[in-house]
Amino acid sequence: VGTTTESVVWVMEALLAATKMLADHFGRVSIEAVVGNHGRTTKKPRAKKRAQDSYDGLVYRLMARELAGDERVTMRVAAGSDAHFTVYGTRYCLTHGDQFRGGSGISGVLAPLMLGVHRKRRRDAAAGQSWDSMVMGHFHQSLFLRDLIVGGAVVGYNEYAYQANLPPEEARAAMWLNSPERGITTYMPVHLQDRVAEGWG
Repeated sequence: VGTTTESVVWVMEALLAATKMLADHFGRVSIEAVVGNHGRTTKKPRAKKRAQDSYDGLVYRLMARELAGDERVTMRVAAGSDAHFTVYGTRYCLTHGDQFRGGSGISGVLAPLMLGVHRKRRRDAAAGQSWDSMVMGHFHQSLFLRDLIVGGAVVGYNEYAYQANLPPEEARAAMWLNSPERGITTYMPVHLQDRVAEGWG
C-alpha cells in the first residue's frame, strides 16, 4: 500500500492513459468529474469546499491541466458535489452518492436512493436544472432503473460490502448507450476481473 500522494500520481497516470486511449479510438472524449467521500482530507465529509479540498478533486484538476492542449478531450470538474450535463438530449445529474444514507429491510438501499433522487430532482427543478437520470457510485453494487444508474464497485467485493451485508458482486463499472432518438437504450456493465488470469476462478 502506497502513500496518499503516491496513489494520486498512480490514479492520475492510469486515468490519463485510459482517456488518451479512448480519444485515439473514438476521436473525441467528454469527461464530467465529481468528488466523493473517499478522497476527502478531513475526518468527516463536509459541504464547504468539498471539491476543492479533496484528493479526488486534485486528481481531476491535474488531469484537466494535463489534457488542456488535447483538442479531442473536454473535461469539466464540478465545483460542488453534483454535475449536470446533457448527452443527445438526455439530461443527467452526476453525484457520488454519499449524501444518501439509511436503508434496511427488504427494500435495502432502494429506500434512501429513491428518497435522494426525489429530493435532488425537486431541488434542481426549482433551480432550473431539471434532469432525466441520476448517475452515482458509492454503494458498491450495480443498479439500473428508469431514472437512476448506480455503478458497481471497481474494487470488487471487499470488507466494506461484506460488513454492509451487500450481496457478492464482481468488480464492475456501469456502461450504457444513449441514442439521440430514444435516450438510454441499453445497459451493459463492464466486468473488470479476469478469473483465470487472476487465478481465483
